[in-house]
Amino acid sequence: MDPAPVYRPGAAAPAPGWYPDPDGAPGMVRWWSGRGWSDVATPAGPGVAVQTSPVLAPPARPPEIPAAGESPAPRRGGGGRRSWVWGLVALLVAVVVAVGLLVGRSAAPSPVATRPQVSAQAGPTFAPGTVLIVDPRAGISYPFLGSGWYEYNLPQQVETTSTAGQYFTTQATVPAGGEFIAQCTSGPVANSYGWT
Repeated sequence: MDPAPVYRPGAAAPAPGWYPDPDGAPGMVRWWSGRGWSDVATPAGPGVAVQTSPVLAPPARPPEIPAAGESPAPRRGGGGRRSWVWGLVALLVAVVVAVGLLVGRSAAPSPVATRPQVSAQAGPTFAPGTVLIVDPRAGISYPFLGSGWYEYNLPQQVETTSTAGQYFTTQATVPAGGEFIAQCTSGPVANSYGWT
């Protein structure tokens, strides 16, 4: 809180509440406790009842006095100049981004031999109305994940003696050949792993 609130002469202190920012920031309000200002201003908006007071004046700021032998500091005005500088900075950033995009497009990589795209074959679909995958050999069931998921009919998993479940192809071809899938499968664990 500001330690030295200022009242207009001969007036009583106004009631606590939200008042226009005493520092003059447009659209901002500050809380008046009845004895002093809050440290932080906030935007005036819905839910903020802004009060007016003919007796409440902004807190006094002592003038800066230069030390002996120093010239007074120049006054800071230039709110318009500051806006102009920020506008110029924004324009320069936009130009740099535009040039970067143009250079990036013109520097397209030269064509190289690529593998032909092989579309992954879709697996068998589940019967309409399927909501659960039931794996009687493993003794469990779990939710069917919906359209786009196919019944698992790919090679047997090494970790299980049988495999049930669902999968979908996430990448039709990979650099080493084959395809990349996401799967949700189950099955009884193979004895070679030593698990029970």
